[in-house]
Amino acid sequence: MISRGFRYKLDPTPEHDALLRQFAGVCRLVYNLALEQRVTWGRRHRIGYVALAADLTRLRAEFDWVRAVSCQQQALCDLEQPFQSFFAGRAGFPNPRKRGVDDSFRFPGREARRGGSTRSGPPCGCRRSAGSSSATRARSGALRNVTVSLDATGWHVSACGIEHEASAPSGEVVGIDRGVAATLTLSTGERLRLPASLERIEHLKRKAQRVVARRERGSNRRRRAQQRVTHLQARAARIRRDFHHRPPLRRDRGGGP
Repeated sequence: MISRGFRYKLDPTPEHDALLRQFAGVCRLVYNLALEQRVTWGRRHRIGYVALAADLTRLRAEFDWVRAVSCQQQALCDLEQPFQSFFAGRAGFPNPRKRGVDDSFRFPGREARRGGSTRSGPPCGCRRSAGSSSATRARSGALRNVTVSLDATGWHVSACGIEHEASAPSGEVVGIDRGVAATLTLSTGERLRLPASLERIEHLKRKAQRVVARRERGSNRRRRAQQRVTHLQARAARIRRDFHHRPPLRRDRGGGP
């Protein structure tokens, strides 16, 4: 069995957008409060997940706006994993989450199935974007968790941990060479190249960066120009990620570059 993930772009209404931002803000607050508590009192009082979960229960009973969000428990789980990696020497000390950078939250799979009409939808009534190329991808298997995140291109939902039957390896060995004229050259003669649209986006990004340099620091025009650059960078990252996970349709066989 192998685990696969699917990522969809959401098309929220203004009301749903505000609700998603509320979920992300409350989960970020719970994460940062738990991190601060472990940094301040964790070594002396051996504060761990159990103690933080009890404090979260009292916090939810005291504040209605915290109780209105149902996925804070996952924020504590997200904090526990970095601490385990830190104590094992695999990673550095966890850092606080920041607004505009860590705008995401996670649901267990059972809550996502109970709250929405689709198995990958968060329980807030959002729908997938009709123009998304992934809207018709088939899904099967058990859904473990769902992550909703915000980047420069908008809100996305990732359905992770869907188990599939793994096909048996073919035993064929293929050599791969990374080059300049061709992104990847295989020993079979195939040449794989990044999509041509990536060059166009890089050209637009360089122009947008020059516009940012001409804008006055702290002005609204500079902020909008920076958002343009960020949006183009996110689009380029999505193209590269798609190239990594899905072979391109057009390939060259042998011959010159």
